[in-house]
Amino acid sequence: PDVTNDPIINTASTTSLNVTIQNGGLLTNSSTGGITFTSFTIENGGKYIHNKVAALPGTTRSFSANSTVEFQKHTATTCPASASYGNLIINVSNFTQNNGCAGNLSSIAGNLEVKNTSGYQLRLVSTQNIAHTIGGNLTISGGTLVLSSDSGSPSVAVSGDVIVSSGTLDLSNKSSGAGSPTLNIGGNFSQTGGTF
Repeated sequence: PDVTNDPIINTASTTSLNVTIQNGGLLTNSSTGGITFTSFTIENGGKYIHNKVAALPGTTRSFSANSTVEFQKHTATTCPASASYGNLIINVSNFTQNNGCAGNLSSIAGNLEVKNTSGYQLRLVSTQNIAHTIGGNLTISGGTLVLSSDSGSPSVAVSGDVIVSSGTLDLSNKSSGAGSPTLNIGGNFSQTGGTF
């Protein structure tokens, strides 16, 4: 279906869908069943809220630069799936461990905001040396984002501002044998709270 209003998927049934969220559309996925998205498109101005204890749907995914994906729930022991995101919001309430992304979040055309990681760490890499790009701002308003948790030396290029108002932004949290992550900021750095 093409989504232009604000439906909520909340079913235990099993079905496969081709989904397009259009400009101004909002789709919340709270299903408990085996719903799968064969193709998943979010156009500019569309927003998808993932409130399902499962991975991001879509055999094929196409997210426009000004689209938004917000994770409110997820598979409890894995990082969100690899995709070219527009705007990405991490607001997950059900993580049960620190989760390594291994480069899954390396392509974000718009803003990345970390709001909640359930008291655990979201780690961009562990041992990988992967370039990450964030086309807008990086905002930490809760939760913990770690650039490297082991020997990895990722480069993270933020075209806009880095804003820390709460939570933690940690470049590296390995005490011995740590990598050397780099954070390149095109705009300004602002810290009004939290930890950096």
